[in-house]
Amino acid sequence: MRSKNLNLTKFESIDFENYFRLVSNFRVMKMISGATLSKKQAKTKFNTLLELNKVNPNLGYFIVALLHTNDFVGIGKLLMVDLDEAELGYSLLPEFWAKGFATEIAQELIKHALSFDYIRRLTAIIDPENAASRKVLHKNGFSYAKTIDLEGLHSEIYTLELEKLRLKNQF
Repeated sequence: MRSKNLNLTKFESIDFENYFRLVSNFRVMKMISGATLSKKQAKTKFNTLLELNKVNPNLGYFIVALLHTNDFVGIGKLLMVDLDEAELGYSLLPEFWAKGFATEIAQELIKHALSFDYIRRLTAIIDPENAASRKVLHKNGFSYAKTIDLEGLHSEIYTLELEKLRLKNQF
C-alpha cells in the first residue's frame, strides 16, 4: 500500500530491529501496554506477528516507512477479530508524531479494508489518555463505542461501519 508520503508493506523476518526500536521505546509503549518489551519479549511477539501475517495474505501487521527515504516510521495493523470485523491500529516512533502520519496510516488502512466485502466494521482500541489517537480516529469517521478494561489496562473502543462508507463512496 502506498499513500502520499508512506509505504506500508507486511512485516518480514528482516524487519525485527525496526520493530524492536518501536516496542522498546517507553514513550510509544506507555500508550499501548504501559511497559516496554525486552529483546526476548519482543522476539516472541514479533514471531507471533509474523505468524499472524501468514493467516491472511492481505491483512496483518505492516511496516510503515517514508515513501522517498524508506525511513522506518512505525507500524500499521489490520487484523480480523470476528467474521466481519477487523481491528485497525497504528503506532509511530516519537519523532514522527504530530506530522499527520497517523492520520495517513489510518486512511490507507481504511481504504484497504474497504476493498474486502467481508470486512463490515473496523474497531480501534486506544488508551483514554491518548488524545492524539482519539483525534485521528474521529477525523477518520470512527465513533466512540465503550470503555473497557483490556488486559488490566483502561481502554476506549472506537468503531467505524464500513457499509456506510461504501454507500457514500467516501473512500
